[in-house]
Amino acid sequence: MRRWICPRRRCAFSAGRDAIQAWRQNQASDDQVWIINWLIKNDLLPNKMEECEPVRLLVSAYRATEKQIADPKPSTACLKLTLAVTTA
Repeated sequence: MRRWICPRRRCAFSAGRDAIQAWRQNQASDDQVWIINWLIKNDLLPNKMEECEPVRLLVSAYRATEKQIADPKPSTACLKLTLAVTTA
């Protein structure tokens, strides 16, 4: 037995799906971004790490890798140039 779906609901679902696909491809229009924000605001689209295990794992791995990267240190040449400019 097929369930009848309201054409408006089908259109809204399609608009949301299209907006998400465009966002994934970095091609979302302003209207599509508005749709995504509306879906998130109304808790229709998950936006928290706790709600999406694969995202939580990826972010945790990223943060662990980020901690292993040393802070950048200016080279001696940069320090000498900075001192020369500030003392002149």
